[in-house]
Amino acid sequence: MTPELLDDLKSGGEKYVRYDEDTLDQYQTDEEGNPHFFKKPEVVVFPGSTEEVASIVKLANQYLVPITPRAAGSGVACGAIPIYHGMVVELERMNKILELNANAMYAVVQTGVYCAQLQEEAKKHGLLYAADPSSASSSQVGGNVANNAGGNKAVKYGTTRNQIYALKVVTPTGDIVDVGHGCKNARLALLWNSFLLVPRERSASLRKLRSSCVPCRHTVSIWSVYSRRMKKPLPCPIRSLKPVDPTSLNIWITRPLS
Repeated sequence: MTPELLDDLKSGGEKYVRYDEDTLDQYQTDEEGNPHFFKKPEVVVFPGSTEEVASIVKLANQYLVPITPRAAGSGVACGAIPIYHGMVVELERMNKILELNANAMYAVVQTGVYCAQLQEEAKKHGLLYAADPSSASSSQVGGNVANNAGGNKAVKYGTTRNQIYALKVVTPTGDIVDVGHGCKNARLALLWNSFLLVPRERSASLRKLRSSCVPCRHTVSIWSVYSRRMKKPLPCPIRSLKPVDPTSLNIWITRPLS
């Protein structure tokens, strides 16, 4: 890491370029706990716009510095670890929901929006953002896209890639590219591109919330994704569900109240 590169990076704001030891230690890993995989970066930058990301990528090419994009760092697959050291691009400042169109059932969000934040905003409009990883409260949409995050609702609605209409991305050469387009009908085919360096803004699909729950007199039947071929569901007393706090549960009522 040369002084010239640091000076160029600071042109976007000196406080958004950090290379003190405490910061570098923080960004040497994600949720991976094995020190064997830790790799310390040489600098961490915090861009605030797509254009700033593109500028950083061009500087990385100019100075031949490895670059690692990072969202919330909640993964355990070492995806946010800078294995070649170099530069970490932390995208947490880009955390706005730019648009939520309830009629067309889509949202345009920046990469630093937390998954749970988007879910809550959709819920206010009676909609559902179906991507639901177990780390929804601590993971960002950009990281969900990069890892194609799933979750309990993936069996019915698919993983994150099945929720994407369009992406604005920065290529490895620093070009800004738009792929896909908004859809008027939520049932149209969705787009996924898995060869992206830094996802920036994205258009995500939303779905209508539907509830088929009916007051139950005695028991409910719980089916796992592997029990569809069973001839009979496994009855389970309602009281046994009280200590359970699932993120998603499909319930079939066996004896609804008349």
